[in-house]
Amino acid sequence: MNLKSTLSEEARLKGHLEAIQQRHTHTVRDLESRNTDEVQELMSSHAERIQKLRADYEVQISSEAEELEERLDTFRDRAAETLSNEKRKAEEEVAKVRSQTEQRIQEYKKNSESQIDTLRKQFETASRNLHENHKKAVKRDKEMNRV
Repeated sequence: MNLKSTLSEEARLKGHLEAIQQRHTHTVRDLESRNTDEVQELMSSHAERIQKLRADYEVQISSEAEELEERLDTFRDRAAETLSNEKRKAEEEVAKVRSQTEQRIQEYKKNSESQIDTLRKQFETASRNLHENHKKAVKRDKEMNRV
């Protein structure tokens, strides 16, 4: 591969990494937004239930309210755990892609350096050959001019 294609591949991989990071950020924001909406809905529903229970069943209010709060707490805990798991998975995926990208970049750099060294050696050899050929030609010209 030449240096230009290596740089192009590096740029493409960085773009891909940025896209994944943006997708991850967007996904996390969506999950947080949905979680907030659901929690607000539950809180609203919970408040409405409490009001109705107070009006209909004065005696049962405290036990049912406790039950609803426990359910809400359970839901919040599950939602927080789900969000945490999704974040962790997304971060692991980003880290994996970042690591793979870094490995590819290192490989491309190593290959590019190897190609540059090879070209440098070929250039040096060609330069020496040209110089020696030039010396021989000058020597021949001198010998021909003597004769």
